[in-house]
Amino acid sequence: MRTSLFALALAVAACGGERERSTSAANAPSVASSRGPDYLALRVPRRGGTPEVFAYPALDSIVWTGQGRVPVLARVLAFDETGGALAALDSSGAPVHIDFRIGSVTRRATPRLQRASSADGFAVFGIGAKGSVVRLTPGAGADWTHTPKLPVRDLLPQPGGALVLVADSADRTIVWQLQPPESRVAGSIMLEKTERSLRTPVGDRIYLTSGDRLLGVRTRDLEPVPAVALPAAPRALVTSPSGDRVYVIADSIRQLFIIDRYSEQMIEGPRLPGFPRDLRMDPMGGYVLIRAASGDSVWVLDVGTDRVTGAVQSAWRGDLPAVAPDGRIAVARGPDVAFHEGQGLTVDTVIAGGSSDFWHFFSWDGFRPQLAAQEEEAPVDPLPEAPDDTAANPFAGQLATRDSSPPAPDDTVAQPVPEFAPRPAPAAEFTLQFSALRDESAAAELAREIRDARTSPRVMATVRVVATSVGESMVYRVIAGPFRTRTDAEAAGQQSGKPYWVYEGAP
Repeated sequence: MRTSLFALALAVAACGGERERSTSAANAPSVASSRGPDYLALRVPRRGGTPEVFAYPALDSIVWTGQGRVPVLARVLAFDETGGALAALDSSGAPVHIDFRIGSVTRRATPRLQRASSADGFAVFGIGAKGSVVRLTPGAGADWTHTPKLPVRDLLPQPGGALVLVADSADRTIVWQLQPPESRVAGSIMLEKTERSLRTPVGDRIYLTSGDRLLGVRTRDLEPVPAVALPAAPRALVTSPSGDRVYVIADSIRQLFIIDRYSEQMIEGPRLPGFPRDLRMDPMGGYVLIRAASGDSVWVLDVGTDRVTGAVQSAWRGDLPAVAPDGRIAVARGPDVAFHEGQGLTVDTVIAGGSSDFWHFFSWDGFRPQLAAQEEEAPVDPLPEAPDDTAANPFAGQLATRDSSPPAPDDTVAQPVPEFAPRPAPAAEFTLQFSALRDESAAAELAREIRDARTSPRVMATVRVVATSVGESMVYRVIAGPFRTRTDAEAAGQQSGKPYWVYEGAP
């Protein structure tokens, strides 16, 4: 696997959203970053309205206001870091593009699409009438329609522009690949009948479920990888940003299952406090959020240790709960949005009335001129720290925000948060890992890329490749460290500008 593909995939995985702009300078050029991309939060009234971008975590600092009205948003599809635009779906399923450079909002009401998806935030693919495949873009002249011989059931756009299509024929599933706008089939494979499909953010694999089996296909050549037997038919599955792990939950089983792609084996993950219903992956790969089957509990899995560290209470919406770029977990709690510290899960900030907005966190350097101007202004007083008794007073330290309409009612029922045993004392050292690859030369190239970057002085001195034997195969891990504290490792990872995860212990 080429490192260029890996780097592109990591950028896609890391930017579940990324962008910035300013009200007064809609066409301001990007400024080269000497500190990595800036953390940002997009907020749009949940009932539709004017979008705003805030300089996260200073959520009283607006760096951009849109010039158009955004409809009621359901979920974000992807962010176009180069073009500075975000692709999303509104509540009716219509694609919406928000352009952070010119401030415009465009909505494509027709044709009606099903299974809409995007890998780059620019092109939105979906299934149109009679199983046709449609590509919609915000610009003129780039739309594309293709009618395959079989009605398409699912489609999986890839970071490099390719498109993987899934269809059923009798008792079999057919997977094939195109390179839009070409309609010529670049490759195909026939599988046993499948139900669900999922792509890795890196774009090097797709996964499909068949009963209680997980099937994998390499997108490079559409060759299958060994299937993995599961304890039951999956209810939901997600992959880590680098695609090295697949997390699975199954009906009527109170456990999380983890598939390691290098050993092609299933690992029994932690037992859960109750039955799970859904999964959500942290774009930076630090946490997995697990929705309880009933009530409003969300269990938090620390990816570095494979342990459930606790639970938070939140309505499960298209935007929240979400993991912010600094690892804090934002949850919808009644009319407000509360931010939990990632490790201890204590509440450190509450945004009063924030639940009436649709939220999306991302990183981008396109608003750098506006942020630089804000930094030159007189410093503001720091936000008050939350008192030690946040458990008794979880809304301490509230931050007033703009007036907004009341939130839509939640469809969840309050449920007590389960108690967990105290987390064991952390190890004395922490390791920062960027990827694990089977190709030694690709791993070496990625390590050189990180070392040569001028934006990561705390990282580059210790970046190296470590060979690890996994079964009969060798895996080459790109790591840095060790670091004395998790905070130091997290800071170094953020400086690198690459997706990463931190685990306890020496390399």
